[in-house]
Amino acid sequence: MLLYTDAESHNKLKQEMAALSKEINEAVKNYEKSVNDDVDRKNFNNLLAQRENFLKTEEKFFSIVATNHDGGDEWAQSRQ
Repeated sequence: MLLYTDAESHNKLKQEMAALSKEINEAVKNYEKSVNDDVDRKNFNNLLAQRENFLKTEEKFFSIVATNHDGGDEWAQSRQ
């Protein structure tokens, strides 16, 4: 995302990421169908929590980059 500075490239990348997110959501649904014990349920719930955190972070990053491209790089570096 930071490699692209024009809106068209940003939009294309966001569309690609949205398509991948749909695929991941389907995989998560399939994983949930296979959960059959407490350990699996704990792992699945952990996956859901981690994915939610990722999606919130991704959304925050996109909102920063949309208004301040360099600010996105600074924000990403501060989270390492």
